[in-house]
Amino acid sequence: MTERRPAWLTRFCKGSPDRLTPVQCACGQWVISERNTIWVSWDPFVLTGRDITIALILHRPLCRVEWDPLLGRAILRTVLEPKPDDHCLCAHECGKPPLGHGQPAMSTVRPVYGVSRGYSPPEINAADLAEFTRIWATPYDQLPEQ
Repeated sequence: MTERRPAWLTRFCKGSPDRLTPVQCACGQWVISERNTIWVSWDPFVLTGRDITIALILHRPLCRVEWDPLLGRAILRTVLEPKPDDHCLCAHECGKPPLGHGQPAMSTVRPVYGVSRGYSPPEINAADLAEFTRIWATPYDQLPEQ
């Protein structure tokens, strides 16, 4: 009996510029197939910290996963020297158990632009406010050219 595809896997692959596709390998495991230029299959589990070290010891290729919250999609980056705080996918090898154990962090929170912490607006006096109100209420064709 085949196992069901994890629900998050479709969302993770959707809209990726790397043409990620969730497929079931001939060995029966679900994998993330990167079909950009050269087709590569990745185990759909995230490696962090000690798991990255184990993958390096086992000579398993890695790629870093970045989640773009603005576009809501995953981007894979080639990594030569992964850091322990990176989120990586490990290359799939049939017959070997996947090294990772968790799903990628896919934030749906979009970044807020324009106002940063510690920002305090400048003080506005009554004369500046009256001038702004007057200019705001003036029709465009009556404004002086500058």
